[in-house]
Amino acid sequence: MIEWKKTAGEDRAEFEKYMWDGQERGCDRSFANMCLWGQQRYAKVGDCLTFFAEWDGRVAYPYPIGPGDKAQVLKVLEEDAKERGIPLFLTGLHEKEREELEALYPGRFAFRADRGAFDYVYAIEDLAELKGKKYHGKRNHVHRFWEAHPNCQIVPLDRENTGIALAFSEVWYKKRMEEMPDSDFDMEKEAFERAIADFEALGMEGLMLMETSEDGEPVVLAVTMGNRMSKETFDVNLEKARGDVEGAYAAVNQAFARYLREKYPELCYLDREEDMGLPGLRKAKESYRPHHQIVRMWAMPIAMEEPTKDDIPALRELWKEAFGDTDAFLDTFFVQAFASERCRLVRAGFDIAAALYWFDCECRGERMAYVYAVATKEAYRKQGLSHRLLEDTHRHLKENGYGGVLLVPGSESLFRFYEGQGYEVCSGIRELFVTASAELKAAGITPEIEGLREVDASEFAVLRRQHLPDGGVIQEGANLAFLQTQAKFYAGEGVLLAAAEDEGALFGIELLGDTEAASRILAVLGYREGTFRIPGDARPFAMYYSLGSETPSYFGFAFD
Repeated sequence: MIEWKKTAGEDRAEFEKYMWDGQERGCDRSFANMCLWGQQRYAKVGDCLTFFAEWDGRVAYPYPIGPGDKAQVLKVLEEDAKERGIPLFLTGLHEKEREELEALYPGRFAFRADRGAFDYVYAIEDLAELKGKKYHGKRNHVHRFWEAHPNCQIVPLDRENTGIALAFSEVWYKKRMEEMPDSDFDMEKEAFERAIADFEALGMEGLMLMETSEDGEPVVLAVTMGNRMSKETFDVNLEKARGDVEGAYAAVNQAFARYLREKYPELCYLDREEDMGLPGLRKAKESYRPHHQIVRMWAMPIAMEEPTKDDIPALRELWKEAFGDTDAFLDTFFVQAFASERCRLVRAGFDIAAALYWFDCECRGERMAYVYAVATKEAYRKQGLSHRLLEDTHRHLKENGYGGVLLVPGSESLFRFYEGQGYEVCSGIRELFVTASAELKAAGITPEIEGLREVDASEFAVLRRQHLPDGGVIQEGANLAFLQTQAKFYAGEGVLLAAAEDEGALFGIELLGDTEAASRILAVLGYREGTFRIPGDARPFAMYYSLGSETPSYFGFAFD
């Protein structure tokens, strides 16, 4: 197990050997931030710095930095995580680091961009001058501030006056925590206090906008501070201003940019850190027109497994995001159809990144799986998770005696996708659009189909076996029970129908037998028009992946 050391001011020189290597790094790698936020520790492994962080009850390993052998370093981290009984959850990866990790551990991790942790990086010249139309509003705010406070002074922070800044912050945080008692300002307040206490050791720099009251007391209007991350970039860690003073934030922002530009002419950028996913903060940071953002990602080891009961809320959200399902439909699905043994998912750290669900069916006496849903959470798409999940499901199904897998792609692009996974078209359909017979209506004749009546799922199952063509796929039991929550079953002389109403028209999910009776069925059931799916090859419908069994010749209906 690695002996982790708590980050402290005396480690700054060691850190800067690795931080100032010419690579752009986000504020999570700022030495000051590592000391100020959460419980962050570090260790040197080979010629790399490695990290261990704890916050909000979670633990993670920020991605190691340095020129050392990352493969060896990651093996050491993996062993440390194993000994601690935790997943190797890596944070703060940039794109090159993601590519490096994927090359070292292909298929082992899922990656998720942490939008709330993207750094906003600004050209220091833009913030110092606020030139151009895009900064017109900011210039006005700054102008009104100085117009209202002509005697305000720009005072650099030093060991003599940091107590004034601390007193200002006490008032600021007390007011905010009273206004928003459920916020986490207490953590930020603690970071501010640490920054003041270890101001010099952490390499902090800052300034205050300060004026004098009528009785000669200093009055702070705004305070800001940060630390230099590299030759080109300065990290602005903390910035506070009085909310009742118009333009105070804009004024201190510009004043600090000018101060740093003069002190460090080689500086190019100010990293003003992330927005933490807060809409108001995001809007404020975007309003300053960042030069670019630094994308940071999480890397989480993936596991493919059967869900537990505790996973159902997350699965509901995944189906809703992927398919737009309503809560009412999902209630029905999870009560009537869901079974954990017919579901596989990709667990990525604390998330369900992707999931797959199937219904059991049968063909020629062989057990088959009808894959009803395959979905990947938006944040994890374009990483091949669906492909890997399908491969894992094929293996799992074969081990459990299934002879093949069926599915119904919802678009042409999905047909191409599944072809790439080894699926082949096994069944087509024809779609009939018909209207109720106008001639019969005009003659006042009520058309009939002998014996047409609504039947239950069990009777429908028996009759469907009689009507199915040779090699057709049998769906019964839970399948028909679920379908019956969305449709009705009808049987008559020579016809068998599963149908549902669709915006006032009839949608025939499957019509077997005498398909020429479609128009009369409409009239008998009281519909003016309808669409019926019937056996045929007008367009591809179902695809099949063989696990050893013969390909079905007909797959009749999907639960759409």
